Amino acid sequence: AGRDGLEASCYLYYTWGDKNKLDAMIFKSEGDEHTKALQRQQLLQVISYAEDEFGCRRAHMLQYFSERFDRSLCNKTCDNCRASRASVDQDVSELGRAIVAELFQSKRMTLAMLVDCLRGSESKTVKQRRLDKRPIYGMAAERKKTEVERLLHRMVAERYLEETFEVLGEWGGVVSYLQPAARAEGLQTGRDKLTIPTLEVKAGKTQPSKRMSSGAVRGGVDSDDYLFGNDP
Repeated sequence: AGRDGLEASCYLYYTWGDKNKLDAMIFKSEGDEHTKALQRQQLLQVISYAEDEFGCRRAHMLQYFSERFDRSLCNKTCDNCRASRASVDQDVSELGRAIVAELFQSKRMTLAMLVDCLRGSESKTVKQRRLDKRPIYGMAAERKKTEVERLLHRMVAERYLEETFEVLGEWGGVVSYLQPAARAEGLQTGRDKLTIPTLEVKAGKTQPSKRMSSGAVRGGVDSDDYLFGNDP
């Protein structure tokens, strides 16, 4: 690709579990704390690229290398620009503040546990851990599981939340827990506003289904997996 002058395609298979594996590798590495912090920052940039359903992918990629790129020059060669989908920012600051407040109280909450709690799950684990007694229980019951996961992923990427890691036993397994991060105070005080981009639906039109070849992929793929395509 790039040498024969012919069109080529690039696909990225991604799941949040990939991020956790890389984060665990950074956690267990022998580098100093400054190096690890830089590696985590770079990892979050890659996560932002993978999870963005509206921004120009070429602009994302060049920004990673500290370059500026005018989205209009993309010529609709990435999947997001080719789709030409308009987005609106949905304010979820109130929910974000409630999540941060909960994590200041709950010290050993995994992302999966938090999703179940927010969605009002009645699973055995939720009952055993008494998560159904928490103030945030059911606050996002009207949202799909993937929507709540995306919200938490965004809060991690924007450093309102962070994942801490704990090595389990002699076999070296790693479990991650969520906790408030550096920017959490700004969200709590109202200085920061938390928004998530959502598809703009014009009056009289129904929201189209997810793209299959260049957007989120479902059916036979885990609900956390996404497939993005870039055609030069």
